[in-house]
Amino acid sequence: MADEWKRVPLGEVYDTFGGITKGRGAFDEGAALLDVKTIVHSPFVPAQLAARVQATPAELEKYSVRKGDIFLNRTSESARQLGLSCVAAHDVPGAVFTGFAKRLRPKARCPLDSFYMAGYLRSSLAREQLAACVPAYTTRASLDERRLRRIWVYYPPRAQQKRIGSALWAIFEKLEHNRLLQQALAREVAMLEAGVHPQDAAAPPVRQMQLGEPERARRARLSGMLQEKQMLAAAQTQALEALWPALIERSITAAARAGVCAGQETHR
Repeated sequence: MADEWKRVPLGEVYDTFGGITKGRGAFDEGAALLDVKTIVHSPFVPAQLAARVQATPAELEKYSVRKGDIFLNRTSESARQLGLSCVAAHDVPGAVFTGFAKRLRPKARCPLDSFYMAGYLRSSLAREQLAACVPAYTTRASLDERRLRRIWVYYPPRAQQKRIGSALWAIFEKLEHNRLLQQALAREVAMLEAGVHPQDAAAPPVRQMQLGEPERARRARLSGMLQEKQMLAAAQTQALEALWPALIERSITAAARAGVCAGQETHR
């Protein structure tokens, strides 16, 4: 129902905090780091973070990554990539987040489901407001925190938030599964084309090179089958990547506009 939707300023339900800053020599080893690249390209924090940074115990606590936290990149060369969100679906012990991002940590009695927020903050409804948080700039765009805290969050009842969030999470999990599958298939194809069966990867080089014509033909067929699986996984990924924004616009943007947005000012 239209009257079930509500709205609240972001700053009333989230505390904002900046991330860890270090000199160049502090990177490549140490604690796991949630970096800008991951925030921009992933709506949820991955279970494993590749980037590293040196951090003290006090910094590990201060810049922690906890379930329900939301991370926004605060600076970018392109305003279109500014303020993209990444939600922590679980605690990431021993991890910190980059100083080029803002952390939104939910306050007590926050009425918003974090999985729903993963979709909301990437919706056109939120992106339009985030664009208004960018002051005039020359070479890089940056978020104005005071404006950020004033943007509206439109939300339905909790049960509906959870249904939307669960659907988005299911798409994300399938995308992650396909990504890992495509990587594994690519490795196997590369080994087969090099004359090495994946099961023989640890075998001595002499054994790997002693392939007769029948065996080479068999492995060529196997390589072809694996490449077909790669193509299928890639097609599924493409379809899911299109489904994600379509679901967000239908279940969040359109529904919110039909609810509290009708006849009201969207921005402040």
